[in-house]
Amino acid sequence: MAGDGAAAAAGKLAGRKWLVANDIENVGAVEVLTAAPLGHPSKVEALRPGLQVGKDRSTDFVTICDAKSIILMAAHCRSWRVILGRFLSLLPVLFISVAAARGDDSISPEAVAYIDAALNVMRQHYLHRDKTDWTKLKQETFYQAAGAQTAVDTYPAIRFALARLEDHHSYLQPTPDLLREENSRRPKLANPSAMPQSSARKTTFPFPSPFRTRRVPEGAMVLGSPTLIAQIVVPLFSSQEHNDIDDFATKVQNVIAQLASKNPCGWIIDLRGNGGGNLWAMLAGVGPILGEGEPGASLQEDGTKGLWYYENGKAGWRNDPKDPYYARTNGAPIHLAAMAPVAMLIDRDTGSAGEGLAIAFRGRPDTRFFGETTYGAATSTFPYKLSDGAQIFLVTGVMVDRKGNEYPDGVAPDEEVLSEATISTADPVIRAASAWLSQMRACRAASKD
Repeated sequence: MAGDGAAAAAGKLAGRKWLVANDIENVGAVEVLTAAPLGHPSKVEALRPGLQVGKDRSTDFVTICDAKSIILMAAHCRSWRVILGRFLSLLPVLFISVAAARGDDSISPEAVAYIDAALNVMRQHYLHRDKTDWTKLKQETFYQAAGAQTAVDTYPAIRFALARLEDHHSYLQPTPDLLREENSRRPKLANPSAMPQSSARKTTFPFPSPFRTRRVPEGAMVLGSPTLIAQIVVPLFSSQEHNDIDDFATKVQNVIAQLASKNPCGWIIDLRGNGGGNLWAMLAGVGPILGEGEPGASLQEDGTKGLWYYENGKAGWRNDPKDPYYARTNGAPIHLAAMAPVAMLIDRDTGSAGEGLAIAFRGRPDTRFFGETTYGAATSTFPYKLSDGAQIFLVTGVMVDRKGNEYPDGVAPDEEVLSEATISTADPVIRAASAWLSQMRACRAASKD
């Protein structure tokens, strides 16, 4: 009768789907196809997720999709013997042969391989890889990917994994065609409520920056200032194409050249709303105002530094033996006659590379910051391309200024001035910056001429 009961239980198991793992290295959804009684395991008491018990050390319990169940796995002669035990109870142990998953909740081999590749990138290159529980992250990611059939279907789960790193900066960037495919297929997380929430805005300014939609470098002389002060806007710029990078740097320098012809005594560099992108294009662009040298660095997990530099229209890592520069201007770069005072404008949505550019000006003589504390993503990311062309921009370093200071909570202004909810012609931040610049020696001297 016991054998009949086990056979009946086997019949009920056939066709059900489980998420299994071989030492958490090879994860995939499987379908129970057949089952046969094997007998009871010895000394197995209360089964619960994560508990590792069994007849010998080669046997592990691994949690599966159904939180009420656990599968007991042991390798024998290149085949798997998988023993199923009910949560907090002991049912007859069954031999279960497994095959590739099929069905609405299963994960295809293509999706499994794609998630594995993405997680391997994170595990190998993430800045805080030694502080991350990769076993847990892998389990959670595959659970969230239930039903994924294509690489695009795994995107929500990969974004979940990146969010679980909690660096608020790593992200997945599909190509435009892949984004359209994702919008068409509409893949979702198995448990959307488990997605980590983005950091809340500060209560003093809960609304987004009104400057976050800027995309074009531009500039003008500040109206109403008692002295000649030039303002240049450096917006978000995210392209990784070399031609685009050099063109952006050139456009910024062209704006500087136009304003420099009016002989300003001071400069306002407006980074408000600059959510980041490509630091090198920005650095090569504002280099004539920043000044040549090594204004900052990216500090790696092993303590090594990638020194940033700007020289003669070029910007990059000083100690990169393969690539001497990452951005340069098209044609001859601009050279300013003197090192003028600079007012840096920052706000709640200045982030990532925007914060990096702000950090490059920290420690520069005659430089003061106005506005609001920045977003707090002063880390450097590196793009890793996946098999379908999507890229994981992964945090691989933390940005430091020329003195080695880090900014984990963002760059704070020297003078806090909150931006208004909308762009105003009477901008209070520009007024404060202009008032300070007008009192600087270079501007006082210019007003007497």
